[in-house]
Amino acid sequence: MTKDSVFDAALDACMAYMNDQGAHLFDPPTKEYSREEDGYVYLANAANSFGIYEIETGIFTPDESDL
Repeated sequence: MTKDSVFDAALDACMAYMNDQGAHLFDPPTKEYSREEDGYVYLANAANSFGIYEIETGIFTPDESDL
């Protein structure tokens, strides 16, 4: 289970990336479908995977399939 503060930081990084790209997410990642593993948070919702967030560096990397 991902801690709230870690998930919130990952979601903030994802949303900042999307904003920089001029995109708006109508169905953003949710904690329920996201997971933390080996120093990363994998962001997802029921329908999509969005990318990974590296906890140590605070860097969000989008899934290549969504680029």
